[in-house]
Amino acid sequence: MSSVPESDNQGPVPITVIEPASPGGRLPVAEIWANRRFLVLMVRRAVQARYKDTFLGIFWAVAQPLSYMLVLNLFFGVVARFSAPGIPYPLFLFCGLVPYQFFSRCAVEGAASIRGNSELVNKVYVPRLLLPLSTVGNIMVDFMVAFCLLVAMALIYQVPPTMNLLALPLLFLLLFAAGTSMAIGLSVATVYYHDLRVAVPVVMQMWFFATPIIYPASRVPEAWQVWYGLNPMVSVVELFRWSVLGTAELPDPRVIGVSVATILVVMLVALHFFRKLESNVADRV
Repeated sequence: MSSVPESDNQGPVPITVIEPASPGGRLPVAEIWANRRFLVLMVRRAVQARYKDTFLGIFWAVAQPLSYMLVLNLFFGVVARFSAPGIPYPLFLFCGLVPYQFFSRCAVEGAASIRGNSELVNKVYVPRLLLPLSTVGNIMVDFMVAFCLLVAMALIYQVPPTMNLLALPLLFLLLFAAGTSMAIGLSVATVYYHDLRVAVPVVMQMWFFATPIIYPASRVPEAWQVWYGLNPMVSVVELFRWSVLGTAELPDPRVIGVSVATILVVMLVALHFFRKLESNVADRV
């Protein structure tokens, strides 16, 4: 028989059980808001740790997409002579790389966000959802720096801004939803299936070639367009080019609809499984 522990002078000591604020598949907005300062602190620490004692500092946020753009332009733009209608090919590449690398890093780094904070998970209670969210926040800082370079490149190539820029806030939200969904789902899945730590980077490399970064989506045969839209980054990348570079044609509405629906489904599934499995995370890491 279990008994309630007693104190020396004041009788039974109350026991407080800390558990998730909103079980199930719903987004725990109240829980996240209540811990917003802790979330900001985690993002700040991650950013500071990334660039502390580095010679180039924040420049490393643009070094990766910029170096990828130079290599891809050399092999595909110069050697293979790929081109983009009405857009300088280096700018075409960079405009696709900036959102895709945000998405890819959310998947890869988000997958390790819980296991990488195992000491924190085991020693104190923190809402587990803050761990992948802080990873996304850290990556978002780098994304905004790279996006500023993209705008600068557009000015250098004398690409005039258009009214399409008004759609950027919605595109940022769509990209954030796609990246966050991957980070949340993979963060808890990696705790249960360790092979994902190796598999996710490989999958993201293959996903790169299934996304219209080195080629326009219009090159995909018409019969495949709707199926192609199941890749959520197809519409995100194409809409970024449409908005930032002012390309004349809006991507196929069918493809946009399929991609947006895919992002919403992935987010709901990721939240459902995260909230269902997070209670056993401390025993697994």
